[in-house]
Amino acid sequence: IKPIYCQYLISSGVDMDMKITLQEVSRTSSSGKLTEEAVGSVFTVGELIEYSIRYSDNQAYRLLYETFGVGGYNKYVSALGSGGLSLDEEKEWTVVTPKKLSLAMLDIYRYGEADGTLIEHLKNTDYDGQITAGTQYETAHKYGNNGGAYGYHDTAVVYAPNRPYI
Repeated sequence: IKPIYCQYLISSGVDMDMKITLQEVSRTSSSGKLTEEAVGSVFTVGELIEYSIRYSDNQAYRLLYETFGVGGYNKYVSALGSGGLSLDEEKEWTVVTPKKLSLAMLDIYRYGEADGTLIEHLKNTDYDGQITAGTQYETAHKYGNNGGAYGYHDTAVVYAPNRPYI
């Protein structure tokens, strides 16, 4: 869900230099770059997007989610035909189907041709397993795991010559 939420923010024209302060209420038990940061630390939206994607930082995502909410995001995914990716105020995650996720990744790919910010983060994640390990081509991907035993997941744009695919 992180790349889709970040794509929504970028494509809606959010100010990437807007500052967001880490609050105690936003703390998670998850690992990530922000885990060691002190309450009161300040980050830009652009930094939080980078941490959410490159390092799969749940706390960075949570700060974005808590700051910008879900109303505009839900309209965005609905317009893509990916309404199944909707979120609510109480639930920052969702269940994803390959079809709905592919529609959202296609939007990320298309938007990335004009503004490559998110694509660059997806190309430079700190994990090279799953899809990236199974292709010789450059990929822009987002991996994750749902508690390990509940499964690992990955989605990508694979930049095969003359025929990129999701």
